[in-house]
Amino acid sequence: MTPRKQGRFIFNPASIKEVRDKLHLSQQQLAEKIGVAKTAISRWEKGLITPDANSLALVYSVAQEGRIEPLFFKENESQPKTARSRLVVAWDFQNLPVSWNEVEKIGKAVKDRLVQKFPGTSQSLFKVFSSPTQLLNNSGIRNEGWRIQEYAYNIDEELDTQSWSDCNQAPKDTIFVLITRDGDYAELMEDLREKGVMVYLMAPDDVNQRLAGTVGKKWRMRFPA
Repeated sequence: MTPRKQGRFIFNPASIKEVRDKLHLSQQQLAEKIGVAKTAISRWEKGLITPDANSLALVYSVAQEGRIEPLFFKENESQPKTARSRLVVAWDFQNLPVSWNEVEKIGKAVKDRLVQKFPGTSQSLFKVFSSPTQLLNNSGIRNEGWRIQEYAYNIDEELDTQSWSDCNQAPKDTIFVLITRDGDYAELMEDLREKGVMVYLMAPDDVNQRLAGTVGKKWRMRFPA
């Protein structure tokens, strides 16, 4: 009768009224049966206060007279129903570069923001996709926990393929954040979402509108540069 995890379950006011209705009891009659004031029953049913454990036990005993199994607690819809433990981040540096001397600072800002936004994740993977000419290997971004994926050709294909593989290890347990402005990744985001991945887009204001529309406003974050 008590919630299994604090915060995940909350008191269900309708359960008290359900017991009364099934047993054809008024608020006054139920109050007399369990030894509380009628106003207490009213406040419970309105969700103004939560009954203590003893009161719930008494209501449960009354419910058992009619073989009723009341659900005193319900899942808290304001809490995520499933906590996701994996965070996968892909930065399309080829199409969304920053100046060489700003790379480490912005890389840290992005990582800190995402770790703060998704505190329940216990595994994280941060990748930045670039070309050799962008000289990321000479920057300090690796110090901030980013893995540099450097390719002379087909960088977008590598990002697509690796992100698909990284997320599909456990799609329904994964949050994927794509950092880009390129509309060619709209299909990747659609496909990952269909597989059960929770997808987010971090982008500047001039992001491709097809990509922005695919992800949706609720799932967008502004790129900090």
